[in-house]
Amino acid sequence: MASSDDFKLERLKHILKQQDFLNEYSHKYLTFFQTISTAIITAIFAVFAGWQKLSITADMAIVTIRALELLLSFISIFVAVVIATNIFSWWDYRKDEANIFNEIVSQDFRKQPSLKGIWRWFEFWFLVVVVCLSFGIIIFVEYFAIPLIK
Repeated sequence: MASSDDFKLERLKHILKQQDFLNEYSHKYLTFFQTISTAIITAIFAVFAGWQKLSITADMAIVTIRALELLLSFISIFVAVVIATNIFSWWDYRKDEANIFNEIVSQDFRKQPSLKGIWRWFEFWFLVVVVCLSFGIIIFVEYFAIPLIK
């Protein structure tokens, strides 16, 4: 029968693998968001710039642009929820990691996670970029581009 320390070591290995997985997962969603948002923003500006040459009405151009804005919003919300979920999962794994280290090595060997280092988290800045880009594009399009379609 395996000892308690062996079990803790295997659990620690699992936790570290899961943390790596969550980091990779976040990077994949950054790539996904970057690709999809670039395509949507390009489509918005293509419709804005070429709606007359495409022989569509101003109303149809506005509806198309707003549909693309809605798509950008849904993609942004989805990616933000995935990243937030990753943060919460990472937080739990990090607490488990600290507990195991503190039991096996010594008390206070590994500190529990705290929010004071949030400014250094890639995921935090990714959420900021997703939210700011989405709101920024929608505000720009609604207040500057759509009024020019006549």
